[in-house]
Amino acid sequence: MRIAQIIESTSGGSVRCALALTQGLASKGEEVTFIYSPVRADSLFEEDLRNLKKCRKIAFSMQRAVGIHDLWSVVALYRLLKKTGPYDILHAHSSKAGALARLVGVFFPAMRVIYTPHAFVTMASGASRFYGLIEKVLSFFTDFIIVVSEGERKHASCDLGISEHRIKVIPNGVSLPFLATRGEARSRMGYSEKEKVVGFVGRLSSQKNPTRLVEAFALAAVEHKNLRLAVVGSGSLLEQLKKKAEIYGVSERIKIWEGQDARLFMSGFDVLFCSSDYEGLPLVFIEALQASIPIVSTPVGGTPECVLQGKTGFVAKDFETGSLAFALKSYLQLDVTACKEMAAAALRQGDFFTVRRMTASTLDFYRMAVEQS
Repeated sequence: MRIAQIIESTSGGSVRCALALTQGLASKGEEVTFIYSPVRADSLFEEDLRNLKKCRKIAFSMQRAVGIHDLWSVVALYRLLKKTGPYDILHAHSSKAGALARLVGVFFPAMRVIYTPHAFVTMASGASRFYGLIEKVLSFFTDFIIVVSEGERKHASCDLGISEHRIKVIPNGVSLPFLATRGEARSRMGYSEKEKVVGFVGRLSSQKNPTRLVEAFALAAVEHKNLRLAVVGSGSLLEQLKKKAEIYGVSERIKIWEGQDARLFMSGFDVLFCSSDYEGLPLVFIEALQASIPIVSTPVGGTPECVLQGKTGFVAKDFETGSLAFALKSYLQLDVTACKEMAAAALRQGDFFTVRRMTASTLDFYRMAVEQS
């Protein structure tokens, strides 16, 4: 099959999944083209791109913000696909590439257009109904939508009204080696074994809700003097996080690393902490499980698959700060033996989420889509 993967984002879990899927398909002998936008590319993405083998890589500029420039992007993408195709499958990842690809797909009736949102923005509480309307309309220009968790499927079907026959659940997968042992990671971060390290990995954006992150940490820290928060990530709300930390008097207990590969740090965490408003199935959840790290999270998409309550971590009953702090304290109250048992259970749970499984499931689905055409 001739397959094109397209994505605008060059950071976060969505592009990591797209890259892993592209490599997996290419390794199986499929003819794969990876179309990406260089506009927001950073050094970490450029390194990942260099490591992508056995496929064609094409830079195609896309802007994250919505604007009149998107009309030109549709025309330019049409020309690109016309020049480099034909393709059997065009698989778009995340909202911007998803919108462009689905509009262009109208002009290629023989090509199956597949969209993976990697968490609909409409999953956020208070999200504008306008975005939901856009997703519903664009679904009619989509052959199939691959979602990464059951929670995302329910949202697409029940909340957005997208036809069930268009939706397929294929969980994310990752099989990346960690770059440091626990001891090495702790040394790099400057933590001793006596300190309890709560780790956050991700963009410091409104979706990740860094205010809730700091507030919940501060509530738990009152009772646990050896508690520390390690933040690996950057974003527009970094300064807000720092100010909140000052207000709650926990600045000295928080360390931040920007622009770093999280795999250098995660092995040193005791628990992964997620404060997000919404998610599809966060790649960082899978990475944590595969590193034997339990998870404490708000009840976002992906928690039913990854966080077995009391076994591989704890899920807050709702999105209130107090509830998230209570979930974290539930973990912190475990004794040494219970923590080791939870770490072992996390590792077992992580064995399901491999690139090999994700690639095989997606390829089977592609074949079905092409046969139906």
